Amino acid sequence: MLAVEIMDTAFMNSISKWKKWDEMLSSPWFTVYPDVGNLSAWGNDVTAELTLGIDRIAAIHLKDTLPVTETHPGQFRDVPFGEGCVDFVGIFKTLHQLNYRGSFLIEMWTEKAKEPVLEIIQARRWIEARMQEGGFPC
Repeated sequence: MLAVEIMDTAFMNSISKWKKWDEMLSSPWFTVYPDVGNLSAWGNDVTAELTLGIDRIAAIHLKDTLPVTETHPGQFRDVPFGEGCVDFVGIFKTLHQLNYRGSFLIEMWTEKAKEPVLEIIQARRWIEARMQEGGFPC
Protein backbone atom coordinates (compact mmCIF):
# COMPACT_ATOMS: atom_id res chain seq x y z
CA MET A 1 0.00 0.00 0.00
CA LEU A 2 1.15 3.53 -0.75
CA ALA A 3 -0.45 6.36 1.22
CA VAL A 4 0.38 9.86 -0.02
CA GLU A 5 0.47 12.56 2.64
CA ILE A 6 -1.19 15.87 1.87
CA MET A 7 1.90 18.04 2.03
CA ASP A 8 3.06 21.47 3.08
CA THR A 9 4.04 22.32 -0.51
CA ALA A 10 1.92 23.28 -3.49
CA PHE A 11 2.76 19.99 -5.25
CA MET A 12 0.32 17.87 -3.22
CA ASN A 13 -1.55 20.24 -0.89
CA SER A 14 -5.09 18.90 -1.35
CA ILE A 15 -7.00 15.68 -1.67
CA SER A 16 -8.30 17.07 -4.97
CA LYS A 17 -4.74 16.97 -6.36
CA TRP A 18 -4.21 13.47 -4.97
CA LYS A 19 -7.51 12.37 -6.54
CA LYS A 20 -6.17 13.12 -10.05
CA TRP A 21 -3.34 10.65 -9.41
CA ASP A 22 -5.81 8.17 -7.93
CA GLU A 23 -7.91 8.30 -11.09
CA MET A 24 -4.85 7.83 -13.32
CA LEU A 25 -3.44 4.92 -11.31
CA SER A 26 -6.76 3.26 -10.48
CA SER A 27 -5.21 1.00 -7.85
CA PRO A 28 -6.78 -0.17 -4.58
CA TRP A 29 -3.28 0.10 -3.06
CA PHE A 30 -2.98 3.88 -3.66
CA THR A 31 -4.48 5.79 -0.72
CA VAL A 32 -4.36 9.24 0.84
CA TYR A 33 -3.01 10.36 4.22
CA PRO A 34 -4.56 13.78 4.93
CA ASP A 35 -2.74 16.19 7.20
CA VAL A 36 -5.45 18.54 8.47
CA GLY A 37 -2.88 21.25 9.20
CA ASN A 38 -1.58 21.21 5.65
CA LEU A 39 -5.09 21.07 4.18
CA SER A 40 -6.12 24.06 6.30
CA ALA A 41 -3.01 26.19 5.73
CA TRP A 42 -3.50 26.15 1.95
CA GLY A 43 -7.06 27.49 2.22
CA ASN A 44 -8.80 24.31 1.13
CA ASP A 45 -12.44 23.58 1.95
CA VAL A 46 -11.43 20.90 4.44
CA THR A 47 -14.93 19.43 4.71
CA ALA A 48 -15.16 19.02 0.92
CA GLU A 49 -11.64 17.59 0.73
CA LEU A 50 -12.23 15.00 3.45
CA THR A 51 -15.55 14.06 1.87
CA LEU A 52 -13.83 13.58 -1.50
CA GLY A 53 -11.27 11.16 -0.10
CA ILE A 54 -13.10 9.52 2.79
CA ASP A 55 -13.22 6.07 1.19
CA ARG A 56 -9.45 6.08 0.53
CA ILE A 57 -8.02 7.57 3.75
CA ALA A 58 -5.24 5.46 5.29
CA ALA A 59 -4.93 7.61 8.45
CA ILE A 60 -5.04 11.29 9.43
CA HIS A 61 -2.32 13.62 10.74
CA LEU A 62 -3.47 16.10 13.37
CA LYS A 63 -1.40 19.27 13.66
CA ASP A 64 -1.99 23.01 13.73
CA THR A 65 -0.56 25.44 11.16
CA LEU A 66 -0.53 29.09 10.19
CA PRO A 67 -2.05 29.85 6.79
CA VAL A 68 -0.27 30.55 3.52
CA THR A 69 -1.11 34.08 2.33
CA GLU A 70 0.19 36.49 -0.27
CA THR A 71 2.53 37.97 2.34
CA HIS A 72 3.31 34.90 4.49
CA PRO A 73 4.62 31.46 3.46
CA GLY A 74 2.62 29.77 6.22
CA GLN A 75 4.04 27.85 9.15
CA PHE A 76 3.82 24.08 9.11
CA ARG A 77 5.58 23.08 12.31
CA ASP A 78 6.03 24.31 15.87
CA VAL A 79 2.51 25.80 15.98
CA PRO A 80 0.92 24.92 19.34
CA PHE A 81 -2.51 23.30 19.14
CA GLY A 82 -5.22 25.95 19.22
CA GLU A 83 -2.96 28.77 18.00
CA GLY A 84 -3.23 28.10 14.26
CA CYS A 85 -5.87 28.09 11.55
CA VAL A 86 -7.16 24.51 11.87
CA ASP A 87 -10.85 24.17 12.82
CA PHE A 88 -10.44 20.95 14.78
CA VAL A 89 -14.02 20.89 16.09
CA GLY A 90 -15.39 21.32 12.56
CA ILE A 91 -13.05 18.62 11.25
CA PHE A 92 -14.15 16.15 13.92
CA LYS A 93 -17.81 16.96 13.19
CA THR A 94 -17.16 16.22 9.52
CA LEU A 95 -15.30 12.99 10.26
CA HIS A 96 -18.12 11.88 12.56
CA GLN A 97 -20.71 12.60 9.85
CA LEU A 98 -18.58 10.67 7.34
CA ASN A 99 -18.33 7.76 9.83
CA TYR A 100 -14.50 7.82 9.78
CA ARG A 101 -13.14 5.00 11.92
CA GLY A 102 -9.46 5.08 11.03
CA SER A 103 -6.30 6.06 12.85
CA PHE A 104 -5.05 9.48 13.90
CA LEU A 105 -1.49 10.60 14.49
CA ILE A 106 -0.73 13.73 16.51
CA GLU A 107 2.09 15.49 14.69
CA MET A 108 4.06 17.86 16.87
CA TRP A 109 7.60 18.88 17.74
CA THR A 110 8.89 18.82 21.32
CA GLU A 111 12.67 18.81 20.96
CA LYS A 112 12.82 22.33 22.44
CA ALA A 113 10.47 21.55 25.34
CA LYS A 114 11.69 21.28 28.91
CA GLU A 115 9.03 18.61 29.57
CA PRO A 116 8.35 16.89 26.21
CA VAL A 117 6.29 14.03 27.66
CA LEU A 118 4.04 16.53 29.46
CA GLU A 119 3.54 18.44 26.20
CA ILE A 120 2.51 15.22 24.45
CA ILE A 121 0.03 14.42 27.22
CA GLN A 122 -1.41 17.94 27.04
CA ALA A 123 -1.69 17.74 23.24
CA ARG A 124 -3.57 14.46 23.44
CA ARG A 125 -5.96 15.87 26.04
CA TRP A 126 -6.49 19.01 23.92
CA ILE A 127 -7.25 16.90 20.82
CA GLU A 128 -9.61 14.61 22.74
CA ALA A 129 -11.50 17.66 24.04
CA ARG A 130 -11.92 18.94 20.46
CA MET A 131 -13.09 15.46 19.40
CA GLN A 132 -15.76 15.53 22.09
CA GLU A 133 -16.83 19.06 21.10
CA GLY A 134 -17.17 17.80 17.54
CA GLY A 135 -19.24 14.78 18.60
CA PHE A 136 -16.53 12.35 17.54
CA PRO A 137 -16.26 9.32 19.85
CA CYS A 138 -12.78 8.96 21.30
